[in-house]
Amino acid sequence: MHLLDDFTKHVGFVFIASMVVNLCNYLFHIFMSRSLGPIDYGVLVSLFSVLMIISVPAGVLQTVTTRYVSNFKAKGELAKIKVLVRQLLTRASLFAVAGFVLFILLSGYIASFLHISSRLPIVLVGVAVVLGIICPVLLGTLLGLQKFFYFGTDMVIGGIGKLFFGILLVYMGLKVNGALLGLAMGSLAAFLFAVFPLRRQFSSDQTDCNFSLSPIYGYFFPVAIMLLCFMLLTNIDLILVKHFFDSSQAGHYAAASIVAKIILFLPGAIAMVMFPKTSELHALSKESKPVLKKSLLYTTVLSGGVLLLYLTIPSLIVKSLFGSQYIPTIPLIGIFGLAMLFFSLTNILLFYQISVHQLKFLKILVVATIVEVALIFLFHRSLIQVILILAVVSLSLFLLNSYYVFALAEKEPKEA
Repeated sequence: MHLLDDFTKHVGFVFIASMVVNLCNYLFHIFMSRSLGPIDYGVLVSLFSVLMIISVPAGVLQTVTTRYVSNFKAKGELAKIKVLVRQLLTRASLFAVAGFVLFILLSGYIASFLHISSRLPIVLVGVAVVLGIICPVLLGTLLGLQKFFYFGTDMVIGGIGKLFFGILLVYMGLKVNGALLGLAMGSLAAFLFAVFPLRRQFSSDQTDCNFSLSPIYGYFFPVAIMLLCFMLLTNIDLILVKHFFDSSQAGHYAAASIVAKIILFLPGAIAMVMFPKTSELHALSKESKPVLKKSLLYTTVLSGGVLLLYLTIPSLIVKSLFGSQYIPTIPLIGIFGLAMLFFSLTNILLFYQISVHQLKFLKILVVATIVEVALIFLFHRSLIQVILILAVVSLSLFLLNSYYVFALAEKEPKEA
């Protein structure tokens, strides 16, 4: 019961931190949309989508780190946490460098596909990727240890850093390159802060703890599938719209996406707090469904409230955020927001299932991702048509995953 009481308190703190970060993100996008204009802003958002998709390995690292640190914490195996963090950081650093080199080699192709004349923005995305792969090990450790104060503060530092440096560099005339460099600098600030509360994990004292990382590496695969598919489901549309539509339409779609994804990102704190708690409860063979139900309830209230605003005052929202040059965005945000509502609820269900090692959902998630991409390739006569595809896929995933969690799973498996 104690965990359930703490859940609301911890969600509240991380939610406030997330709101600060979301505010910074949307101020960032509002400034960029107005300063860069629809064409350059479309370029920036498409590159952000590329960054999010190729940063999936970072999300895998954070999720895996969180689960195993929370399990070791639940069982009092603190020495294993130190060994785990050291080894994952070493491997993440090597992976980040190798990924950066590969990314640079592919930068010409990426620039050509997105119709970007310079490779420099692609290189800057690669710099952000390096930091984005290493930092999640630290963040996952903070979450696994349930150090939510430090985790939330680190989020705020990264968000404010991106906003400050991004605006400054764009104001200095660096345009898209300045926005991307600002993102990298914000990530660096967050990384440096995250080291502070975990300094004991890097101390040189010897431990007698030896254990196999094989089960941990085995957990990477299902987590990677989950995060990659969800990232594609919620971001591939931006890249395909940038490819299939003209630059102006792509810019308007990007603005609609930014508005709609408030619904997706707003309850992000809920999943972040739920995951280590349900994982710990599962490790202790305790019931975790009450935490899940609270998470779904909070997500519905938060995301549903925002969707209601999109359906009732879309014109006021778009004009206030982006200005009159984005009027074609107005008819898009209602149905776009509905799609994001079902994606946000699905996200809670996915993280719950991965936290208790129920993996039956992976097959349908892969199929849904392939179907969404195929449908957008085949049917893209209008922006509304693309958004309707997202809405149908997101609703289907929510219903199927609800069935897996509440009807199909008679009981939680006991393996850690």
